[in-house]
Amino acid sequence: VVFTVFWCLIFSGINIRLTERSNQPGFVQLLFQMSPPRWAIEAFYINEMSFYADYLDISARLSYFQYSLDNYNIDIGAMFYIGLFWQGASLMLLKLVGRNRMK
Repeated sequence: VVFTVFWCLIFSGINIRLTERSNQPGFVQLLFQMSPPRWAIEAFYINEMSFYADYLDISARLSYFQYSLDNYNIDIGAMFYIGLFWQGASLMLLKLVGRNRMK
C-alpha cells in the first residue's frame, strides 16, 4: 500500500514530453515506462484527438508531445501488460513473504 501511494504521489500529474523524459537518469526513465498513467495519458489524448483529425490540424500538438495516432493499440497493450506484471509481482511477493505463516 505504501508503495502504491508513493507511486501515485510521484506520477499523478506528470505529463512531460518524451524528449524531456529522455534527458532524465535511467532509473527515472524506467519508472516512467513502467507507469500505466504514462500510457493512459497518451491513449486518452490520441483517442480524443482522432475525432478532430478531419476538422482540425492536430499534427502540431501531436508532434509537441511526440505522440502518434498509430500508437493507440500499443498504449492499451502496454497498460494491460504492465498491470499483469504488477499483479504477478504482487502475488509472488504475497506467496514468498507469508510462507512462515502458512499452514
